[in-house]
Amino acid sequence: MTNQLDTALLVVVLTSAAIYLCLSRELVRSLFGFLLLSNAANLVVLSVSGDPSGRRAASVGEQTSGYVDPLPQALILTAIVIGFSVAAYLTVLIYRTYVDAGDGAALTLEEPPVVTEGGLNKASDTNDLPEAHGTLDDAPQRPTAPSGMQS
Repeated sequence: MTNQLDTALLVVVLTSAAIYLCLSRELVRSLFGFLLLSNAANLVVLSVSGDPSGRRAASVGEQTSGYVDPLPQALILTAIVIGFSVAAYLTVLIYRTYVDAGDGAALTLEEPPVVTEGGLNKASDTNDLPEAHGTLDDAPQRPTAPSGMQS
């Protein structure tokens, strides 16, 4: 009973820390939050898989009662591999964002400019907005279908 309570408490702590890190604006912290969350999910699957007696799996021809079910362990192994591959992909995305930005500003998510009735919020910089070139009349015309193909 104590081991199950300790495991449940550990899952709660890992999950709460993971959610806190995932909600952070810094991308590296979000990555660590994802890693913690995947480990917490693996721990949940392991804790609900049955009695942690440590007995080996049953061999062919033996009685199967009292042995540990190997399916949750296989699912956890698969989840570890998937979690690692997603973490590696996120690491590459964060690195590429850092390289493209050229400084550490890309490692944090910034708030978008707020548009009010009077225009842009004073805290935002209007130089960040793209300039409009031309008018709507200058836009390229859509090609029309030949007369025999119209529906």
